[in-house]
Amino acid sequence: MMSVQTWLLYSFLILGVRAETNIVTSSGTKLLDVNDTDWLHECVPPFVNNQGKSKKTSIKSKFTSIEYSNYLLLAKPSGLCADFLTCAFSKCDMSLASAESLYTQLKLNETTYEDIKDKLPPLNLPDHILFPRNVKDIVEIVEHAGSKCLSVSIKNGGHSYHGASTQAGSIQLNMREFPKYSETSIVECVSGNTGNACKLALARSKNATIRVGGGELWDSVYRAVLNYPLPVSSTQTPRYDVVGGAAGTVSAIGGWMQGGGESIGDERMYGFGVDQVLELEMVLADGSHIKFGPTEWEVETKFMYPRTIKVEGLCNSNVLSSEESDWQWESCTSEIPFDQLWKAVRGGGGGTYGIVTAATYQLHPHKPLHQFAMTKASATALGTNCELQQNCVQADKAIVFFFMDLLFNPELVGLDEDTSNGCGHPGFSFEITTYRPLFCREPLKVKEAWIEYVKKLDGLDNLQEVLLALFSFELIGTYAQLLISKGGEWDLAPAGKMNDYPPPSPYPSTVGCWSILVPKYNLKYKTDEIWSFLKYFGGSSHVIGGKTSVAHDQMTAMNPIQRESGLQACIPERGYEEVVRGILLPTYNALNPNQTFPGGTEYNHISNILFGPLKSNHAKPCPEKKDYSWQKENCVSIEESVWGTTILIELELIKKKVDPHNMFKCYRCIGYDNVGCKAGQTSAPSPAASSATRSGPSFPPNIMIIVNIVTTVMIYIIF
Repeated sequence: MMSVQTWLLYSFLILGVRAETNIVTSSGTKLLDVNDTDWLHECVPPFVNNQGKSKKTSIKSKFTSIEYSNYLLLAKPSGLCADFLTCAFSKCDMSLASAESLYTQLKLNETTYEDIKDKLPPLNLPDHILFPRNVKDIVEIVEHAGSKCLSVSIKNGGHSYHGASTQAGSIQLNMREFPKYSETSIVECVSGNTGNACKLALARSKNATIRVGGGELWDSVYRAVLNYPLPVSSTQTPRYDVVGGAAGTVSAIGGWMQGGGESIGDERMYGFGVDQVLELEMVLADGSHIKFGPTEWEVETKFMYPRTIKVEGLCNSNVLSSEESDWQWESCTSEIPFDQLWKAVRGGGGGTYGIVTAATYQLHPHKPLHQFAMTKASATALGTNCELQQNCVQADKAIVFFFMDLLFNPELVGLDEDTSNGCGHPGFSFEITTYRPLFCREPLKVKEAWIEYVKKLDGLDNLQEVLLALFSFELIGTYAQLLISKGGEWDLAPAGKMNDYPPPSPYPSTVGCWSILVPKYNLKYKTDEIWSFLKYFGGSSHVIGGKTSVAHDQMTAMNPIQRESGLQACIPERGYEEVVRGILLPTYNALNPNQTFPGGTEYNHISNILFGPLKSNHAKPCPEKKDYSWQKENCVSIEESVWGTTILIELELIKKKVDPHNMFKCYRCIGYDNVGCKAGQTSAPSPAASSATRSGPSFPPNIMIIVNIVTTVMIYIIF
């Protein structure tokens, strides 16, 4: 039978009352109660007061990105702030009327959340927050959550466009104070190295690895690689490159990696972020602290990396020590599906299978990065001349089709695949007026290809001189060097940090976006339809493709459609979505056959509110004006639209196996709607150590006195 205290805790949760706590882990880290007014005072003012230099008069125009750094938001004492203000609310959703109540609230710092909550949607903030400083903190709080039927959410960079890092009623593990391993963890592998990560790296023809901590952002990892073995200077060039995210404040092994890990174009050479992982360390729902990775593999000539045959792992039997040197890695005393976790965590979405406390990535020999840039003057000259000659459309198509060939048909412009794969960008634009420099590793070859291409163009002789001078190359060295803030007027990040992009905004920038995957097959045809298609994307085109179809170990959760795609972009209009779905659906079905639904959506940039297409007609988008219950019943779920039917079913089974009581819960993640822990249930004890050998969090006597007093009052009221 449920105890009165447990019943009272459930009553608090049902009534929306946050139970007070005074829990401290054995290493002295306190579990903090969340105060909604802290969110109001710390997180809202930056969005209200930093709207930029341009005048924003209407509330709708104010409801855009701000001139403020996410580093500053993440550092706020409460730990509740994130890139997108509305992700503090359910489904990251807030009406303009609610926004206006926040943006026009006078004396915000003197207002409590209770004063204005009736004007706002339901909050999706956790009940409690822990800032773990070691694995022991995590294990103890996970075991506490399991014993009390509480859910756990995980926040690293808080960059999720759909708000996966926060969950109402949960204990949030905010990883910002967790150890940062990357600065001192680079290992150069030599033959005979006994570590599994190095053995696998050498089998992949890589000779260096880096271990990354669970709370690290790409800023620290990029800078660690940049400055190894000595700080970069005029005489010291980097030794290695790492496949990483496009913004400094993106989590290095959280949602970015676990959602697939699109990079800056480097995935075209080396595979996605999930394909860089050599070893994983996690804490599971039962408190197990595990380390695992491939131990057997075989080379297949078709693939760039060996195929994983066997995955094995160990359990830490001395978690009670906060010193890693005291950890004892031994065989686990209960069965853990390491092979299934290896697949699910790498591409199956973050925040739902457990807490990734560390990951070891492979590093690559450094290749200098250049920008294939177009100056404003050259673009203006082209515009002026083509208008005079009345052939702007023809010139525009010629430029777009060159980039299509460069990226997806390199042999047509005299380039080899390696040169082509060395070019990419996380936000490329095929629209000349919004052109962003393309990153390339072999600038001279690309420049020569452009010159020869222009010389062969028909009907543009009168523009040849302008076109030949349109592009130039600039050496930037590494992506980190390009983005590290100098503290200048236009740098939002603190000096010495990598700039974060996009800047914080009240609403997720992908709110109305279908995060579309465009197969390479469709990008090989230079038609008017494809030309207009590419220009429509604006600056949202994430250039992928290249070797992503072969640079993996054949054991990730990535949909084959994404591996065979050349672009990921945003389609914000349902009318155009219907047109594009009609074009791409046959290719989707061919790339991922025999599915109820094949997929075609990339996960890390999904909308917070959109569904997949209609179940009855996969070429038609889900109607936006229908209510949520209708959409859920009649439209393909966002999860199935990402992973397709078969992989989704497999991931759901893995979720139930490793987290049977749905402790780890995050919006639009695998298992979000699963039934949670029921009264009287608890998670099983860790197979690594019994509770008798582990000193758990302390529960001061005064908290039980308070609970007993309140319990007596509640019993009196009820009976």
